[in-house]
Amino acid sequence: MGSPVRVGRGSGRGLTLVYGFALALVLAFAGSDLGALGQTNKAPIVDLGRTRSLTLPGVLRFSPGIIDDGLPVGRVTTLWTQQSGPGTVTFGNASVAATTATFSAPGTYVLRLTANDSQLTGFAETTVTVTGTAVNQAPAVSAGGNQTITLPAGATLAGTVTDDGLPQGATVTSQWTQQSGPGTTTFANSTNPATTATFSAPGTYVLRLTANDSQLTGFAETTVTVTATPVNRAPTVSAGVNQTTTLPAGATLAGTVTDDGLPQGATVTSQWIQQSGPGTATFASATSPATTATFSAPGTYVLRLTASDTALSAFAEATVVVQSTSPTNKAPLVDLGKFRSLTLPGVLTFGPGIIDDGLPVGRVTTLWTQQSGPGTVTFGNPSVAATTATFSAPGTYVLRLTANDSQLTGFAETTVTVTGTAVNRAPTVSAGGNQTITLPAGVTLAGTVTDDGL
Repeated sequence: MGSPVRVGRGSGRGLTLVYGFALALVLAFAGSDLGALGQTNKAPIVDLGRTRSLTLPGVLRFSPGIIDDGLPVGRVTTLWTQQSGPGTVTFGNASVAATTATFSAPGTYVLRLTANDSQLTGFAETTVTVTGTAVNQAPAVSAGGNQTITLPAGATLAGTVTDDGLPQGATVTSQWTQQSGPGTTTFANSTNPATTATFSAPGTYVLRLTANDSQLTGFAETTVTVTATPVNRAPTVSAGVNQTTTLPAGATLAGTVTDDGLPQGATVTSQWIQQSGPGTATFASATSPATTATFSAPGTYVLRLTASDTALSAFAEATVVVQSTSPTNKAPLVDLGKFRSLTLPGVLTFGPGIIDDGLPVGRVTTLWTQQSGPGTVTFGNPSVAATTATFSAPGTYVLRLTANDSQLTGFAETTVTVTGTAVNRAPTVSAGGNQTITLPAGVTLAGTVTDDGL
């Protein structure tokens, strides 16, 4: 494999790794598939070097050596842990091999650095002898997790305080305080990390737990969201849409009831009743919001759906128009009003009245036609009831407006007396429809020309 790998200790606190030519060559080709070269993955090798000593309040720095074979391809992860010791060891970054360590008290500590290549793990330990005076650290405080409560309930505060015991003989004190919130917080025991709190009003409260060891102070905060006691509201009721039915058919009632679930455990009941009507309405299931109703006589009925949650009730109503038999379609009625007169070259404007019973459902169509007269009548739009008419010559004309509801037709006529001088108008010309032919055939042109005789 080439030159051997030498792991040596450098000057100062750190360790220096000197790699041989062969290892440098392997690392140069780390991107290749080393498994294909027949190599077997081996656990990383960790070298922490010599035993160390430290005088408080100093900081110990580590620069360990880690050797890995590059299998599998990827990053080697590391982790520092304290294995033993009379106090607490705080690492600058426990996940980084080259880091620092501080110690809370004198004594002998064993520290471990573990290296993992995602398949295998290797580690090494080092012993640190700490002398000198312990360094006081502020108490470590936890205010517990954030929580949500509903009035009138209170909140259970699971705060904790841990301390390093310094300065010796000092008593660690703790105190709960309210930092913010819309009301007042009352603590059962504000000097106990584990206590309860009650609140005067709903809203969001920030509570702080502070601990003091007579020299240093630490704190942590928790958020308590306080909601109001839910208020019962009456059920929401819909009786469905108003409708029309024809005997002997009934009506389908699509009522709905929704509720907020309060009072808890209560059952919501509903009831259909007849409020008014000329006969009797009979419900298939009067206690079901969605049901059917039949009627003993034609007329207009008002039906009410009521719902109750045992404490509050609400209702909604629907109107059902009951017809005796299917209505009979009648022809539209056309009203053209009084006789009219016109002096040429004027234009006559019509605004007739048309009354229809709406049967069958659909649009009523109209058409103006000339029934008689000495000249020609030209309508602005003969398919529109409200239109205009021009006349080519003086005389008496009879005009008809016809209305059709797709089944029946009604019409009315009006007489128009036209005086004055006839107005010459250009002939009306049609060249016939567009068409396609195939040679050698010819084309027949059905052109027409009409004229007013002037």
